[in-house]
Amino acid sequence: MKRSSSPPALARDRLLQLTEAMRGRRIVVAGDLILDRYLIGDADRLSPEAPVPVVTVRERREALGGAANVAANVQAIGADCVLVGVVGDDAHGRALRQELVTHQIDDRHLVTVPDRPTTSKTRVLARGQQVVRLDDEESGPLDEALAANLIAGVEQALAGADALLLEDYNKGVLTEPVITATVAAAAKRGLPIIVDPKFRHFFAYGGATVFKPNRGELESALGASSHIPSIAREVFDVSGAGDTVTAWVGTALAAGAGVREAASLGNFAAGIEVGKVGVATVSPREVMALHEERFDQLGKLRREGLI
Repeated sequence: MKRSSSPPALARDRLLQLTEAMRGRRIVVAGDLILDRYLIGDADRLSPEAPVPVVTVRERREALGGAANVAANVQAIGADCVLVGVVGDDAHGRALRQELVTHQIDDRHLVTVPDRPTTSKTRVLARGQQVVRLDDEESGPLDEALAANLIAGVEQALAGADALLLEDYNKGVLTEPVITATVAAAAKRGLPIIVDPKFRHFFAYGGATVFKPNRGELESALGASSHIPSIAREVFDVSGAGDTVTAWVGTALAAGAGVREAASLGNFAAGIEVGKVGVATVSPREVMALHEERFDQLGKLRREGLI
């Protein structure tokens, strides 16, 4: 019995054209910045104090999360990213800024708030499995003065931009006044606006070009209307997959892709990202390699008469 299979939505030449056009685009990313921390080790015994594993830490590392991870993915694509967000005046804030330097992301539009902790997620991993996650955050909304500073930063960053990406993790940065002002500023310039929302401000993003909630939030509010199957080869860790999709969809639209083309690119990138440990970036070379792999698989199925 033959089984149905659909080819990658983009032809190879079109994929090459788009990835080349994405290079050098100026993308503004605004939203909740997160420092992802990883404590990695072994767990060979239970604690005598409680029935929990004792993890002997062998490795520590830090990575950009939330809107900062979107920015890192934009840079990995080859575009130029301008990041706008909030950090605390603390060790995690300094570590996040250092990660931005490592990824060559400009931090001039970050707003430092002395009495607000930098949002961080600390994951404890033992033998490749997550044991526990510790979150350090203040998710209350920014006050009016801080919101005004953030809006001013976005408006400055939008000069010469090709797209605006808003990454909302419900950490209090993207308040309704900030959302309204930034969407209006981008719309005035005719820019694509890509939104990765959380439910708190679900209906505040009127005017967005692409609205990218997760499936549960979408079905709860509206019901789903179209489905593009995922193409992950092996799922290891879904952390940051949504950030990767936001970056690829937004940068593709900035380069002239249609919405479905951009969604297909985002699916390819996410399929690669979930095969990596922790939050990670995805390069055009990796997307092209997966695209070629899919075409090779389809060719084999056709030769065997299975499709």
